Formats: sequence, structure tokens, C-alpha cells
Amino acid sequence: MRGKLALWCLPDDAELEAYRHWLGEEEQVRHAGYGDPPRQRQYLRGRVLLRAVLSYYAPGVAPADWVVSADEHGKPALAPAPLSPCPQFNLSHSRGLTVLAVSFCGPVGVDVEWDHNPALTEQLARHYFSAAEHAALQQLPQARQQQRVVELWTLKEAFLKAQGLGLRLPLRRCSFAFDDPGGVVRCADPAPGLAAHRLWLLRPQADYQVALVLANEGETVPCDIEQHRLMPAALVNMNALEGRRQLTINPAILRESL
Repeated sequence: MRGKLALWCLPDDAELEAYRHWLGEEEQVRHAGYGDPPRQRQYLRGRVLLRAVLSYYAPGVAPADWVVSADEHGKPALAPAPLSPCPQFNLSHSRGLTVLAVSFCGPVGVDVEWDHNPALTEQLARHYFSAAEHAALQQLPQARQQQRVVELWTLKEAFLKAQGLGLRLPLRRCSFAFDDPGGVVRCADPAPGLAAHRLWLLRPQADYQVALVLANEGETVPCDIEQHRLMPAALVNMNALEGRRQLTINPAILRESL
């Protein structure tokens, strides 16, 4: 039996203020706490996307009816979950794009970065990358080094999020290696229990790098990755009476062979 892992992408020009009432009480408080409008819009896009997509998988549950809480490490989760198996999810945002990973295969982490993020520099690599990662980076042609910095940073962020530990695991401790020229990525010198985590690097659209990490929970189940790009105008089409929504999707499926 194959599992399912989906990546949903939403451009940031989506105006979703009309759906702020979908947010739960804690989410409303957090939304207000951001203060400045750009960060409020960013948070709202992620939460509306999450609730709409969850209702895509469970059409009998309206977007406003989902109860989203946080575990002891602050990672959002469903409580209770009306779906079986219970989906696990993770959100990320970079300039111009919000992404949501939904997993029916186990804990998942996702990170998206804009290729031209001025913060992702060789200086950052020296500070946060392992010695092996930094040495391998220096061996690449100069024109390829910046993209590798972006790839490694997204992998590290997604890896920590899949673990649910945040920055409690040092970034240098999760080290990755690329089997060039094929570009296959793997954990290098992993901490105990982390080697079996599965890693993907995806390019959902030009100028954006996404990393997906599926945490190991015992038996490894083959899974397919669906990629959905949602156009803002078609994200939500509400039925005024029933509160149902329809998502316009054009999924691309990447099959993983194990």
C-alpha cells in the first residue's frame, strides 16, 4: 500500500480577509498579535490555505470547524482529528509563496525559500553548515554555490520541523550530502534514528526551492507526492448555505520507488 504526501502552493497575491472568521479563537489572537498588516496577511493566508485543504480531504467538515492546536513543542496539530489516518501537516512561507505539506505517511516538515533571499549567503553557510557541508560547497563552481546554500538551508529547516524540535537540534547536527551529478540528497553522519528520514527537493515554480522531509516512524511506506498549485481567485468558492468549498487543482504526481 502506498502512502500520500501532498504539497499545496499558494501565491501571496491571494486576498483572503473575507475568510478570517474561519480562524479559531487562539488563531485570531495570534493573528492580531502580529501587529503589522503584512505579517497578519501572511499568517492568514497560511491558516486559510490549511483549513481549505483539510476540508478538501474531509468534505463533511467545514473550514471553520477544524480545531487546530499546538503540541508541547509548539507544532500545530489537529485536535481531535475526524480523518483516518490522521493527516499531519506543516506550513512555510517565503517572499511571494505560501506552501503547505499534508502527509498521510507520518510527521512531515516543509520549507520554502526564494532563490534570491539576501540572507542566504556563504557567511551563513560558514556559521550554520557542518564542516563537511561547507567543504563540499567550496568544491562547487562559483555559479552553483548560491543555489546549493538555498537547497541545504531548506533541507535543514524542513528536517527540524519534521522532528518537531525547532532549533533544539543544532543546525550543524543535521548534515546533508549530495551524490552529484545526480543530485540525490541524503543524511550524512545523522544522529541516531534520523538516517531513515526521507528527503525531497522540489521546484514548484521558478525562483523557489522547497524541501520536504518525512520523519521515520518504523516501517517505511512508499509514497506518492502530489503537487498542487492554487490560483488565488479559485482557492475558495463558498456555498453560502452549507459552507462547503471547492478547490480548483491541477495535481502533478511524483512517484517514489523504494
